[in-house]
Amino acid sequence: MRLHSALVRTCPRIALWSALAALQLGGSAWAQGSSAPSAPASRLLDAAGARALGYQPGWQSRLPLLAGGSLVGMRFEAAQPGAADASLFAWDDEGVILKVDAASGDLRWQSASVQAKSGKHLLDVNVAATSDRSVAVGLGDTACLMLDARSGSELGQTRYQHIPVTPSIRSGTDLIFGSRAGQLVWMGFRDEQVPSRVEIKPGDKLQKETRVSAVHTFAYEEQAHQLKGSIQAKPVLAGDMIVACSTAGHISSFSNLNRKRVWMVELPGGVVATPATDGEQLFVACRDQYLRCIDVKKGRTKWKWFCESPLENPPLLAGDLVMLQVPDLGLVALDA
Repeated sequence: MRLHSALVRTCPRIALWSALAALQLGGSAWAQGSSAPSAPASRLLDAAGARALGYQPGWQSRLPLLAGGSLVGMRFEAAQPGAADASLFAWDDEGVILKVDAASGDLRWQSASVQAKSGKHLLDVNVAATSDRSVAVGLGDTACLMLDARSGSELGQTRYQHIPVTPSIRSGTDLIFGSRAGQLVWMGFRDEQVPSRVEIKPGDKLQKETRVSAVHTFAYEEQAHQLKGSIQAKPVLAGDMIVACSTAGHISSFSNLNRKRVWMVELPGGVVATPATDGEQLFVACRDQYLRCIDVKKGRTKWKWFCESPLENPPLLAGDLVMLQVPDLGLVALDA
């Protein structure tokens, strides 16, 4: 393990990488860093700034947000075999979900505000699947809303058993998230035929009631594992493991095949930042002032780096480096 660099202002390309990680986590990565750059929430990097760093802008698009709405989240969805092209899902603080073509920037669809159905705020939007279709899932405060990922039409809504407080990750057709009460939850989705009654008005040729069926999508909790403390850090998929961290310092690894716990370690401090992983190693920033490199398969600490401040920002992997925004110090980079 070797320390490579210090302040973010001395390394603009690394600053861009860390800023992108900050955007993915709602900007929290810059919250504690005194030397962090400031940027408008609506535009992380303009065309001139991108060219200065050696990037070629592809397209620029203005999203049709509701009056007074602000963009609060984005998720890139890669193209799948036999499915549509790569897409970008975005959502605002008014509960509007948009789907944008990642290649052209064209708007594919825009939902109505889902606040009344899923809660005051959308925590996350991810893509899951039933046996027949791809589903865009909006995780709200009190319920999740399912939309057809191709058309944006509403498919159904389901209230939670355990309310999510982290963004979700996808495993197969399921979504996985952490709850405030410390549960790591696997959520599945299925389509069901829901009968509805249609009244035939007097005077029609058929003086009777007929029944038709509509297909609705339902979310259901498949499994939940309890950790000590609350889960505030987003779970991560590390190789064939699902890893979750808690505010009580518990780190648990579960098999992605059978969902059984493989190992658990307990740290002296809590973890609130999402770990980084290359599939074989897990990099965890902890409030006990250590950044740790943990073996994914065995849960053994391979090395740790001490800082003078509690660590609450997420580490970021870039090639052979692991980078971390540290309070009062700036951006540091270490050999992974």
